Amino acid sequence: VFAPQDVCAREDAAGRCVADPATAARPAHYEARPVVAQSAIGAAMAPALDRVAALRATPLGVALDAVVSRGAGDEESPLANLFADALRAQTPGADVAIGYAVGPGGLRADLPSGAVSIGALYDAYPFDNRAERMTLTGAELRELFTVQLTRPRWWGRAFGVAGLSVRLACDEGRARVDVRRDSGHAIGDDETLTVALSDFTAARVRQLRAPGAGAGAAPSGPRPIMRELVARWLRQRAHVRAAEFADRTRPRWAYTDAAASCLSQLPQP
Repeated sequence: VFAPQDVCAREDAAGRCVADPATAARPAHYEARPVVAQSAIGAAMAPALDRVAALRATPLGVALDAVVSRGAGDEESPLANLFADALRAQTPGADVAIGYAVGPGGLRADLPSGAVSIGALYDAYPFDNRAERMTLTGAELRELFTVQLTRPRWWGRAFGVAGLSVRLACDEGRARVDVRRDSGHAIGDDETLTVALSDFTAARVRQLRAPGAGAGAAPSGPRPIMRELVARWLRQRAHVRAAEFADRTRPRWAYTDAAASCLSQLPQP
């Protein structure tokens, strides 16, 4: 049994793969033979790569007046809010929506200013998660946000949200989440709302409802791919203002001064 060995195009003097050809001392070798590009493989792949390039360049017919940033740290993410707005608008009967957070399994890149292409939207979210609709109580919403905010993560705990606002406080070292409608009215524990969310987040809700039971079966009915849903929403708008997804006068996420110290005490991976 042999240890795994990377196969690459160029390597340094010690035989380690390098990403920058300018730093490479020689072509890479595998089992004492040089690694050589095969022109037949490149020719076979070229038609598919050309189709991908053409698809990536396809415009959605909407222009952004500025970059819609995915944000960083625990700050509010304008891009996550854009996804949530699109999800709510494209889900019939949804009172509120929960979008993605920022991080390895979430939003990957900003949406650049100017004309938006399919490629730019794919770069922002390359996963094929689907949209779902669930009925949640106010207590379940608070539990979901509390679990999300207090999970050890590298960055990006805050979900994108639409139709509600979330306020995080810290009492005696414990996170306390307050959830309100856009109107400012508090959402009671027993109050029910129709929530649009991704299948990934829906699976987490089902796990919270029945710990140890797994994610459970996916519900029946239409479950559009999230990225296509966002693309359809963008196509319906000729121009989009980036500022509408992060209004500092009415933040969708708010933190008390004590909340930052509460989050800073959480273990990091």
